Amino acid sequence: MASALAGPASGDGPPRKVFTISEALQLLSEALHDPGVKVRVVLSNSPQPNAMQQKDFGEACLDVDRPTDALTWLQGPWGHMEDTWQSLQSDALGRLGRYSESASLRQRLFERSISVFDLHRWLGHLPEASSHEAMVRARQLALSHDDPAKAATLLLDIGDDEAAEAKLLAEPARMRGDNYGALVPLAQALKTDQRLRGEAAIYRALLTAIVTRCYARAYGHAARYWARLREIAATGVGLLPLEWHEDFEPAIRSRHVRKTALWAHVNGKRSDRADEDEHGSDA
Repeated sequence: MASALAGPASGDGPPRKVFTISEALQLLSEALHDPGVKVRVVLSNSPQPNAMQQKDFGEACLDVDRPTDALTWLQGPWGHMEDTWQSLQSDALGRLGRYSESASLRQRLFERSISVFDLHRWLGHLPEASSHEAMVRARQLALSHDDPAKAATLLLDIGDDEAAEAKLLAEPARMRGDNYGALVPLAQALKTDQRLRGEAAIYRALLTAIVTRCYARAYGHAARYWARLREIAATGVGLLPLEWHEDFEPAIRSRHVRKTALWAHVNGKRSDRADEDEHGSDA
């Protein structure tokens, strides 16, 4: 490596041979489970490693269960990568049994994200006596959060399905209907808990987003949401404060009457396969 670095440069950077050797040595580092090789290779070319390189060093050390070495590289500030730094540092501290420090970091991560994943990571490093207080804090954050779907997901996880449904019904217009990756599982969970008003609010948001954006590839999904909304209405459950289904459905039809491909799906005259053949695979 030293010889290669001493060679003629390519353009404004180091010799090309350096990158070839560097890649080979990093593969060797992974094969030997020795992050020290990776560190020495990178430092020979970048004596002042940037935040991304430090993250890679920390992860490499954690991969071989060397948390003390990882902490050497997990020092801030990391700017826009602050959450990544805190997550890795909490892992290293936890492996060293320094749970009070790691729990503090994980609490900050959770309070910024209010994600179920971050909640359980925080709880995992708390003493049992502190778990109840943490759950109370989680509920408070969910109830005051401005994203109803994210808040409802957390409330369902902590066992408060009534509050989860109420959060969705309070401001249904604030739901991002294009966030189907989060909304569809949430709707399914609400169906399991027989929280049909909350489920209806989600499927309305999903359906409205698809037809408003003219997202033809998702018309098959829209037709399924339409059918499920009819099933919910047929149960006779009161949907207030949502608009009655008898008013919602005609309003959608009148606003989007010219979307013939959509209504072909709704009426069962077009399959998802036909849609995929014309528009490409469904996302």
